[in-house]
Amino acid sequence: FSLSQREELLHRVAGRLSLSPLLSLFLKHLLQKKHLSYLGNICDSYQIHAETMLQKRRGVVISAISLSQDQKEEIYSQLQRASRQKLLLNFQVNPEVLGGMRIQIGSLRFDNTIAQQLETIRGHLLAQATDVVQSMVKPS
Repeated sequence: FSLSQREELLHRVAGRLSLSPLLSLFLKHLLQKKHLSYLGNICDSYQIHAETMLQKRRGVVISAISLSQDQKEEIYSQLQRASRQKLLLNFQVNPEVLGGMRIQIGSLRFDNTIAQQLETIRGHLLAQATDVVQSMVKPS
């Protein structure tokens, strides 16, 4: 497609979506500069900036099963009280965690999943086995 054809398509899409003239002009500028592929990153950056201005932090709660609305509200309430911040939580289901929850808010991560507990036990068992083997190999 030529630039004029792409601009016409953008104009039609902007009209159907009732985009503001400023946003339409911005998208046209990105199109002309061949930077339209950056739109996703621009939106992500804008969203982060807006959340910072509103003093909100984004977080993810991962559980093995789907949580009820009451459970989600209770988790949200406890996390907001503990963090003393407004939160935007995304609840996800991942059966691989086996049970418990993994919570990440910004760079803070709390992992109380059964999968993590099993991994911790595995690490301790390997360390103990290594110690036993090394003590057996050492000359007395």
